[in-house]
Amino acid sequence: MLKASGASKETLADAETHVRKLTGARKSPKIKDDPNTPANEASKQNSASQMSFDNQLGNFGAYVSILANVPSYAPNENDLKLTSLQAAHANLESRNNAVSATFVPLTQARGLRDGPLYLNEDSVVNRAQLAKAYVSAALGTDSQLYKQIKGLSFKRSPR
Repeated sequence: MLKASGASKETLADAETHVRKLTGARKSPKIKDDPNTPANEASKQNSASQMSFDNQLGNFGAYVSILANVPSYAPNENDLKLTSLQAAHANLESRNNAVSATFVPLTQARGLRDGPLYLNEDSVVNRAQLAKAYVSAALGTDSQLYKQIKGLSFKRSPR
């Protein structure tokens, strides 16, 4: 659409950069490691992916601002018109801000939950493991009760 509207080569190049960042494509291909050399050439390059929500939102906003600076950009499709793209960007930005605002309370709530379940000395996991060890020691591994509880798995949180 932008190319058909008669935008300059510089504007097209800027727009293509933002489209490439939005899609996660690289400008130049990744360097492959040459097995004939002792050095690892592939480890010398940086990641080109900018696929986090914040980066995608910023790149989409930059792309929309490039389109806004091209006066001849006037597509017929409603979802490609500048006002629709700006509204979509504003909608995404408000949703991203809402997620960012709830991230800290969510992390704190998970921390409060993990204490009694996994981390505290009297946590559920510690008590269950102690109970299994007690039954094993008191009644033996051949007892019916131990056979019933030995399959119960109590694991610590991966965090």
